[in-house]
Amino acid sequence: MGRLFPVRTIGLGVFGLLVIWQGVHAVFPPRLIPPPIPTLLLCIQLFPQQLLFHLLASLARTLIAVIVSVLLSLPLGILLGRSQSIDRILSPIVYTLYPVPKIAFLPVFMILLGIGNMAKVTLVAAVIFFQIVILVRDEVRDISQEQIEVVKVHGGTRWAIVRFILLPASLGGVFSALRLASGTSLAVLFFAETFFTRWGLGYFIMDAWSRMDYPRMYAGIITLGVAGWILFMGIDSLEHLLRPYKQVGEPNWLA
Repeated sequence: MGRLFPVRTIGLGVFGLLVIWQGVHAVFPPRLIPPPIPTLLLCIQLFPQQLLFHLLASLARTLIAVIVSVLLSLPLGILLGRSQSIDRILSPIVYTLYPVPKIAFLPVFMILLGIGNMAKVTLVAAVIFFQIVILVRDEVRDISQEQIEVVKVHGGTRWAIVRFILLPASLGGVFSALRLASGTSLAVLFFAETFFTRWGLGYFIMDAWSRMDYPRMYAGIITLGVAGWILFMGIDSLEHLLRPYKQVGEPNWLA
């Protein structure tokens, strides 16, 4: 997953999706499942006029949620991994809230934070937060005490232990959590964007569906797939930058 997808692989994947789409189009009425090529052309036509702004709105909400969740969950995950007493106190709370579908908290966030972007960003951040906490805690737990002692013997401070031991070990859990949560985050955001907003891919898709404008609806779904692709490529690129020691060879987009 750390290696970026080459162009050839992306092309084969897109071609396979188009073939499947064309097959489904041949089975169902054209009004319900429009053909792929005209829908792609419509998506390209709508992109600079409308879809780009909806895409940017959704990505901005997701990006803010990712930053907030990482800043809050990374220190907590490290703390739980290093302190058994705190872990015994807080882990039951995490285990109780983690399985609950976060979309159930949307009314709560809207009551507390209003119906604007704050509630939507908080909802997406909640999805990512718990996964990072759990995975970072497990990564930090696996650090041997010998590694910590080596830093102490050489005069390392607590900050040195955090910087050179705990943070590098935690990054694996952070990136794994971001990959796992990216799809769920977009699904939750899609639902949240159908409430009290006029910007975002969720709004665009559901608005087209309510008008029975199915080609525009599918164009929005295509753009939502593009948003997911951008998130995954951004995560892979950031991991390649921060964890070069985990990469196998250099990424080659022209392979």
